[in-house]
Amino acid sequence: MTCAVLVFGLWPVAAQAQAGLLPAKDDVAGNRAQPEFDPMGIRLGPWLAKASMRIDNGYDDNLFGTATEKEGDGFVIVSPSLSVESDWARHGLDFSAKGGLTRYYSHPRQRSDEYVLRAGGRLELGSTTIVAANASTSLNSERNGANGAPLSTGKPSQYHDTSYQIAVSEDLSPVRLGIALSHGRTRYNDLVNSNGRRITQAFRDSNRWALQGSAIYAPTDVAALGVTAQVQRTDSHISDRAGTSFSIAGSGAIDLGMIRIEGELGYLQRIYTRSALRDFNGPSYSGTASWYPTSLLAFSVSARRTLENSGNPGVGVIVSQNYRAEASYELLRNFVIQAEVSEKRQNFREIGTRSAIHAQEVKGEYLFNRSVAIGAYARHECRDSTDPSRVRSFCTILTGASLTFRR
Repeated sequence: MTCAVLVFGLWPVAAQAQAGLLPAKDDVAGNRAQPEFDPMGIRLGPWLAKASMRIDNGYDDNLFGTATEKEGDGFVIVSPSLSVESDWARHGLDFSAKGGLTRYYSHPRQRSDEYVLRAGGRLELGSTTIVAANASTSLNSERNGANGAPLSTGKPSQYHDTSYQIAVSEDLSPVRLGIALSHGRTRYNDLVNSNGRRITQAFRDSNRWALQGSAIYAPTDVAALGVTAQVQRTDSHISDRAGTSFSIAGSGAIDLGMIRIEGELGYLQRIYTRSALRDFNGPSYSGTASWYPTSLLAFSVSARRTLENSGNPGVGVIVSQNYRAEASYELLRNFVIQAEVSEKRQNFREIGTRSAIHAQEVKGEYLFNRSVAIGAYARHECRDSTDPSRVRSFCTILTGASLTFRR
């Protein structure tokens, strides 16, 4: 397993029904603003810079994600980050850079480096129109054997991703309209299997163009309705994977104080240009229900159905269903404990294989002051498969502790 996938923040996150449907809650456990502990940043004239450095030391008991003959190893991860944003009365610019350098004590070939570079801007035209643009590039890692990919004994599975987006939004209160055009490109590095042979992952490469439109009706800060439609064209070096996707969905959200519910239900279609791969037509959904019984305690459950890029050349997309339950408890203003239970069901339709990933995680963080924090985490994960020869089964335990410096 690539541990930076966990501590560098690259684990898949359960999506909200629709970002921005309601204002974010910043007065609940796990997401509370802490003015006395939040870093103040460095003022550079009209700019505000924030920097951090996180150091993790831990142990992974199943580095290669195998069912038998497990190999474990300790790891160190160094994760620096820097962000700079403007503090102007109108308009805005922001830049950020994050990195993750993972090193193992006894398996140097499993080292990996990740990074994310991003720049964005916002132009306010009058009092109701905003034009926003952003660009990003990143190098990311996947867990060994993720999404049906073969085991890598060299560097973990990695891919480069570059994306650009320009969006226009119009606030006609209580209605908000938006349209966005985006382009992205993904390139996968080759793998090295257990026999030392290089395995190309070029069939997973893609160039994407997407156009999305949305409308939100939010008469108050506690209730909103929305609709979103998107069309995406994907081209690939391997023509079998080229195709067009279309989705349309309706969403709603309501905040009752102690309870917040957000949900989205829609239709998703994926059609391949010319391929033996199976087209997909079916419902899509996502939703989150949160309960805040006290100001120091928060619970949430979420579900999502989506499509994922397959690491098996005989499978186009993986139909994935994700379920998650979380709890956050603030023992002190500067001490938060979080627990999570999740399940991910994957359907590799073309090869008639299904898998289920079950995970449990506990983590905590203690803030000494604005500049220093310590944390600890433990995660247990198992994957079951109806055909382990095609999609591997495994169990793993990952534990670690972190030290973070912030400015």
